[in-house]
Amino acid sequence: MNLLSLSEIKVIDKLYLRSKKDLLGYRQGQHKSKRRGQGLEFSEYKEYAPGDDFRSIDWNSAARTEKLYSRIYREEQEITSIILLDFSKSLILSSQGNFVKKLALALYYIAVRSGTRAVLVLPEVCVTQASSSPRSVNIIESLLNKSLPTGTFNLTTSIKLCMARVKLPAKVFIISDFMFETNEAHDCLSLLKVKNYDSTVISIRSKPESMLGPIQDHETEEIIESEVRQEDIKALEKLTNLHYLELENICSKFQTSYFEVEEHTKIEDFLFEKLVKSRVLY
Repeated sequence: MNLLSLSEIKVIDKLYLRSKKDLLGYRQGQHKSKRRGQGLEFSEYKEYAPGDDFRSIDWNSAARTEKLYSRIYREEQEITSIILLDFSKSLILSSQGNFVKKLALALYYIAVRSGTRAVLVLPEVCVTQASSSPRSVNIIESLLNKSLPTGTFNLTTSIKLCMARVKLPAKVFIISDFMFETNEAHDCLSLLKVKNYDSTVISIRSKPESMLGPIQDHETEEIIESEVRQEDIKALEKLTNLHYLELENICSKFQTSYFEVEEHTKIEDFLFEKLVKSRVLY
């Protein structure tokens, strides 16, 4: 089964990743770094001082100003894009399951097209090798189609796994319903900021009534009917709104891009209306 239709691929083919931070890396690539040297792009002038490389002197500027200035360059560095997808049963088997798979594949595809190495992380399932090859997209699609969802999603364990496997500072997309204590999100986003990861949180929301409807036991596949009252729906809606507001505030605190996805959102609408307009993509 192809996760993305031809029309969706045509839309995605127009998009590229944008990194909102200067990232420090070790491999030369297409993204700018704060590391300075005789790199690929001019950054600024500084007044020449004894000990500076005389080859960096801008003689044209010296002729105009009668002072010696050195040219400072910024290296371009390769970064790694991590797509971390909550692959728990509660999300993957929900009405939003197909959407999150599409989104993970789309972001991976865009990352590869943007010249970065990409990694897909499905906690308790797999962590793919970093790759910038277009051929890897087919492998990722197959993994998303064939892998079985897990029982739960532990954000802390998943983030530590990402850091262990990807040594370079990187761009991280975290896709989850975030239906767990916000303290865990707070600690993880704090850690990502300290380590200079460029983080984006994509929160997948479901309608309260779908959360209170018939419940399926994912172990026995038994359908358990439950009576849903209007006051229960309103109470749950209020609680979830407060929960996601707190999550959004945490993201703001740590300068993390935050987006919500409602049910029945089209992948192309989300990419353009949210990620492009917020300059995560361009």
